[in-house]
Amino acid sequence: SNFANVVFLTEQIRQAEDPAFQDLLQRARSATLTEDDVATLNMCTTENRITNGETPPERAIIRLNRIREEVHLVHLRAFTKKRGQRI
Repeated sequence: SNFANVVFLTEQIRQAEDPAFQDLLQRARSATLTEDDVATLNMCTTENRITNGETPPERAIIRLNRIREEVHLVHLRAFTKKRGQRI
C-alpha cells in the first residue's frame, strides 16, 4: 500500500451551521432515524422540490441506466440548444 497515515475526521464542516441536520445524519449513520427524520428526508425529493417551485439540481444519483440516459439526453439537448449546436 502507498498509504502510510490514516486520518480520522471528527467534525462536520458542510453542516457546521445546521446542528439539527448534523443530528439527523448521526441518527442515519447509527440506523436510529425517527419518523420525523424520515418525513424530513422525504420532503427533500426532487419531486417535492419541483412542486415547491425549486429547480432541481443538474446532478443527481440515478440508479437505473434507462432513466440516467433520459436525464442526460434532456440536459444535452438544453446544452446544445443554448449554444445553437446540434447533437
